[in-house]
Amino acid sequence: MRQGESRSGPLPHGSLLVFVGVCTMDTIAAVDGYPEPDSRSLARALVRAGGGPAATAAVAAARLGCQTSLISAVGDDADGRAIIAELQAEGVGVDAVRQAADEASGASSVTIDLKQHTRAIVNRPPPSLDVDSPEARATLARAHWVHADQAGLAVFDSPSCAPSSLRSYDGGNPARDLDVSGLDLYAPTVRQLASQFPEQTDIGGMMRSARRAGASRVVVTDGPQGAYAMDVDTDAVAHVPAASGAVSSTLGAGDVFHGALVAALAAEHDLLTSVAIANTVAVASCSGLDGRSAVPALSIRDTTLDDLALQGDISWL
Repeated sequence: MRQGESRSGPLPHGSLLVFVGVCTMDTIAAVDGYPEPDSRSLARALVRAGGGPAATAAVAAARLGCQTSLISAVGDDADGRAIIAELQAEGVGVDAVRQAADEASGASSVTIDLKQHTRAIVNRPPPSLDVDSPEARATLARAHWVHADQAGLAVFDSPSCAPSSLRSYDGGNPARDLDVSGLDLYAPTVRQLASQFPEQTDIGGMMRSARRAGASRVVVTDGPQGAYAMDVDTDAVAHVPAASGAVSSTLGAGDVFHGALVAALAAEHDLLTSVAIANTVAVASCSGLDGRSAVPALSIRDTTLDDLALQGDISWL
């Protein structure tokens, strides 16, 4: 695809959104402060729930009424079976979730400090993805939108990914030799965008560098400050403030944001409304301890900016 060119246009309601990347089973403990060495702490809450950037984004989009499928891998173990069952219960298609024999499923141990609103995560990596398996090829052949996290980035180089599919990348985690050209949506954090384009010192300059590198839309998340958006064929940067809402844990909030953003675009909202919806859904998810249980089920196609409680007005840099 030529730099600046976009496959953008009206997105048909009900189109399949395919998410590619990590799914895990997480054990999450909420404590009043990080434990000291050789100590014992009382957890305010302790839960097990599915996680992973791509999988959580798929769940968020499914909660918002989209048809979603996941391309991922789990072990042929109890965690893997629980992950698949939870995804199926959410309505996420799992035909392309590979069950790897003699391998453990991806898992995380997460400790959340309720006072400082910080977290520490220890991961067990999942089995490797196969984006060219027969199941993955069949899923990708039906995709209108393909969204990948750092583990699923190779899907964009695969012949299985149809040229007509819209493509988005969750840039919240480091990715080696990232090439944003051909992306219809590049959605990093401010920190990762700065590491990708270190020659720039301001958010607008970094986003314009991403545009010059070939990304059509650029949306940059900035935690409680909200997000910045640059639409197709413009260098103007809009700031979309965060939504109002109580925060218990920010675990998975970025993943929820990406799933809701893709879902809103698929429901034919413009980019700024889509970012505002994604902010709202992500903040709502923060009222739960895990990244998924508090994701709201909205009638996303009928949602407007007037329905959203943002902490301020959309402004232009």
